[in-house]
Amino acid sequence: MTEAMLLKMLGLITEDEGRRLAELAAWVPEEEAIVEIGSHRGLSSCWLIHGSRLGHGAHVTCIDPWPLYGTEVTDPDEPWAEEGALERWSKNVDAISGWPMVTPLRSTAQAVAATWAKPVGLLFHDADHSYQAVVDDYRAWLPYLAPGAWIAVHDFYGSNWVDGGWVRDGTEQLAVRDVVLTSGQWSDITIVGNLWTGRRS
Repeated sequence: MTEAMLLKMLGLITEDEGRRLAELAAWVPEEEAIVEIGSHRGLSSCWLIHGSRLGHGAHVTCIDPWPLYGTEVTDPDEPWAEEGALERWSKNVDAISGWPMVTPLRSTAQAVAATWAKPVGLLFHDADHSYQAVVDDYRAWLPYLAPGAWIAVHDFYGSNWVDGGWVRDGTEQLAVRDVVLTSGQWSDITIVGNLWTGRRS
């Protein structure tokens, strides 16, 4: 039933990307955390919760500043043009009975990382897609990634909304190439749609 509900939710990830996130979440041990950076309306959050339920029950922490998107976006055709994204996130979590498996934190990735302590088994980045933001968020969370942990980067090929359409600029791809892969720590690389994933060796 949960999966059928997920397929009806509005969001900015595809079904295949959602299933991949659920697959990764299912592998995370109970004692490790699943951390999502950038949650918006909660479709990806719900896929992570769903996957964790199918696996070992690892807790999901969702980090997002959650502004009222409708007050900041002037183009009604943009997919995030709505008021109250946090409220929509909460409703989606309610719809799959996701509590208490998830904790929302209205903050930024680096602010949360400054006080974090628990090992992380899956880090999913879908926040600020600028090159430096991806690099800085990755470096902030790298110390907490457990051996064998997974990272996932959405909009790998880049996604900027320009004149009513997506423009692929490759910022995440460059950040992964220049910083993540050069460490030599990542294997089992896969790309599903616009979602890059790798496992810490």
